[in-house]
Amino acid sequence: MGIVITGLFGNVDHGKTTLLQALSGKWADTHSEEVARGITIKIGYASADYFVNNTKKDFSLSLKKGFKKAFTLSFVDTPGHESLIIHALEGAAVIDVAILVIAASDTELFEKCKKYLAAIIANNVPYLIVVQNKIDLVDKNKAMQNYKKINQLLENTNYKNSPIIPSSAQQGININFILESLFEISKKQNIIASQEKNKNFKLDIIHSFDVNRPGTKLKDIKGGVLGGVIRSGNISTNKTIFISPIDEKSISTKVIGVFQGNQVENAFVGGGLASIETELDPSLTKADQISNTRASSYEIPLKNTIDISNFFSLVDFLPKEIQTESDLKINEVVLVNISTMKVTGTITNLDKNKKNLKIVLGSKFPVEKGDKVIISKRANDQWFLIGFGDCE
Repeated sequence: MGIVITGLFGNVDHGKTTLLQALSGKWADTHSEEVARGITIKIGYASADYFVNNTKKDFSLSLKKGFKKAFTLSFVDTPGHESLIIHALEGAAVIDVAILVIAASDTELFEKCKKYLAAIIANNVPYLIVVQNKIDLVDKNKAMQNYKKINQLLENTNYKNSPIIPSSAQQGININFILESLFEISKKQNIIASQEKNKNFKLDIIHSFDVNRPGTKLKDIKGGVLGGVIRSGNISTNKTIFISPIDEKSISTKVIGVFQGNQVENAFVGGGLASIETELDPSLTKADQISNTRASSYEIPLKNTIDISNFFSLVDFLPKEIQTESDLKINEVVLVNISTMKVTGTITNLDKNKKNLKIVLGSKFPVEKGDKVIISKRANDQWFLIGFGDCE
């Protein structure tokens, strides 16, 4: 079985991190340099192996009699505060399945959850599970009202048939049903990953590290480490990779070591979060200095303008007070997200149907035809996701 990268989304008080602990048995790791030391980097997230008893449809985090290895999950716990929605966008760009956590006690469900569902839709995340959390805090009627609202939220999306699982992460209620849904998704995701294995290598870089301790002797210093998600292909030691954008340029380096949980000879798409030791000067990769970039087996052209087609507006997912400001306008400054990368730009051309547009970027970016481009606008001192399109 492969490794499924799972993102948790939801408002700050809806119980995402508690659910993560209930599912994985651990809290999400911090991103400090102290935790990062040691080459088997987890990219700052929780990861867990699961064992299944097919007869009882029971799951365990440890190997017990009657159980066998089923699948592995790498969890991404995205920020829940509304001012950090752009970071939630970055999380959505690298996952295989999204878990949208909605508290059953929430009385403002639509306004609070729309922005996270918009991020999931914009990134075309393959699978969604909705966890109706904190059901132990409400009565049956309240839980059913909340359940119907969730169905309405999903009604006009590609996720309308996604499972909605009532749960209490705090009490451990229905955790097994969530794991069963993830197990079924893992089987399907393995098929998708296998279709990408023979393509050119691409890595979305989420974090970069210097793993050397203070006082390390010169002869023992390890090169800079890149951590992220392999989007296609595979990578092994002694291969050359290209990283961009670094000061509006592309730099090349050789791969020294490859890790997916443990050191491996060959890291591949579908194998989960990966870390790559390189020949780069570790001072360049220290403390995420080249995070939110892209590595590949070939040099991707850097562009300062992009043409976008098939723009799809997400106005229905915006707060009501922002909807009137969501229209695109020429000479307007917007935020552009391509995978985990982001840059501001200015709209310089826009057709009358607002389906095709040109954006001049604030700096050169590695962009290819077919890349998904997500556009956000600033209002009330926050960035709001307003739509997405395809790079030409």
